[in-house]
Amino acid sequence: PWIVLQLILVGLLVAFPEMVTYFLDKPVLQDLNNIQIDLPALGGGLEGAPSLGLPALGLPPVTP
Repeated sequence: PWIVLQLILVGLLVAFPEMVTYFLDKPVLQDLNNIQIDLPALGGGLEGAPSLGLPALGLPPVTP
């Protein structure tokens, strides 16, 4: 049965090759120029956040 299903799939792909790239033609709904990725500072520095014992990047070290 598995081989028969594989042969049916290959036959469908030969008959309708646009099935392979069907989802690639969809429009992009996100504005790629407005995507912003915010990363937490290395070492923490926020209250309640675990600290690795390192100062936060770009900020002065937090002293308890």
